[in-house]
Amino acid sequence: MPGTFGLKEDHHHERVPPDRLVEARPCLDVHGLYREGLFFEGASATLQTAHGGYQLATHEGWKISIGNQTIATRPHGMLPSRVFICPSCGAGRARLYEYGGVWACRSCHDLRYSVRHRFRMIKGFNKLIRLRRKIGASLEPFSPITPKPPYARRYWMTVASIRQLEKGLLQHISADVCDVLERRHDGSQQPGAGDC
Repeated sequence: MPGTFGLKEDHHHERVPPDRLVEARPCLDVHGLYREGLFFEGASATLQTAHGGYQLATHEGWKISIGNQTIATRPHGMLPSRVFICPSCGAGRARLYEYGGVWACRSCHDLRYSVRHRFRMIKGFNKLIRLRRKIGASLEPFSPITPKPPYARRYWMTVASIRQLEKGLLQHISADVCDVLERRHDGSQQPGAGDC
């Protein structure tokens, strides 16, 4: 059954090129740099990614240079931390992405999250996977769920939601099968009420 829903292969929506997905681009995270101590003046490191290494250095005035591009930072409006100032739009961002040799925010590069383009044709499928992951069950629809004690009320509420979503998937499958049968029907014989 998992093959029916595309769990084995991770297909993205065909209108979004793979290089326009956030997960495919090198990312500069302000919180990660702070945790590693790279926001102190004179700190330097090499950012290793699948696309190669990027030399990173911190300069006075809270500026960071990565490769040949300098990125300014400013204090966060509500938190005791800093954010990057996107070189393209000037907005405060926690993450910047590299695309075409330029570091900018996700919006400026028109990058998309892959989760927004997977399983879009099946209503409720993403929520079903998320709920199964939440309770630690197998991600395959209709697979058994390990029982918990009756007093685990929140767990059983989540299981009830999962079963309701799986019921919707069954209705989706039966509707698709009926549509295919109607399209394949040659017209010489009318489908009976019990065909679908």
